[in-house]
Amino acid sequence: MLVEFIRNENREPVGCVVAIDRDCIGVSLLNPKDKFNREVARNLAAGRALNGTVPDVRGRKEEVVEKAIKRMARRAYRYFQDEYEAAY
Repeated sequence: MLVEFIRNENREPVGCVVAIDRDCIGVSLLNPKDKFNREVARNLAAGRALNGTVPDVRGRKEEVVEKAIKRMARRAYRYFQDEYEAAY
């Protein structure tokens, strides 16, 4: 499993992106009313990757989240490449 924490402009963690394989990527975002917890963020993102759900992201965080997902997709493609080659 690949994990990357999303950070805001002040370098504070505000979310998490997880890749379970090439096609299973999940995202969790911090509610501004809550305190960030790495374990909770990682577990939520992993659960969303397995279920195929994507949170609704609008506003300032939208661009940051889109970039994080694209970065993770590229990373997952390279990381899980050996698994796909071994299967065929």
